[in-house]
Amino acid sequence: MMKKLMKDTNMPSVDEFITMAHEMGVKLTVCTSSMGLTGVARESFRSEVDNIVGTAYWLNGACQSKVSLFI
Repeated sequence: MMKKLMKDTNMPSVDEFITMAHEMGVKLTVCTSSMGLTGVARESFRSEVDNIVGTAYWLNGACQSKVSLFI
């Protein structure tokens, strides 16, 4: 449903958004705790992922950032 809505409104796809964000300097970080809970392997992530870090490391970086999103 979301893919169709995005296409119908001429919005870029999620893949295109991720690529554009990475090209603009957005850093994509994956949490190892979330990986452990969900059973997702490192090999599953896109090449645009910059870091795979623990919660404490992420929180330290988030505190020093202008913007942080936890999704």
